[in-house]
Amino acid sequence: MKVYDEIIKIKQTGNFKLLFIFNDETQREIDFYRYLLNNAGVFKPLRSKKEFQKYKVDMAGGISWDCGADLSAETIKQSKKF
Repeated sequence: MKVYDEIIKIKQTGNFKLLFIFNDETQREIDFYRYLLNNAGVFKPLRSKKEFQKYKVDMAGGISWDCGADLSAETIKQSKKF
């Protein structure tokens, strides 16, 4: 049986830096600052520290923000773009 990646906890560790804890107990810390500067659209509101802080673990085990932006646990865990 395949176990899917899920974020179980998120901690903010800096202005645009988040620590993700996954269901397999692995962790990954990501600084989103450069990513947010280079991505517009739904991610543009997250350039505001106030908006960036409005994150949560969503029902699918990824991260979502109040502005509608979201990323899957697989993207957070495996992507090289961060």
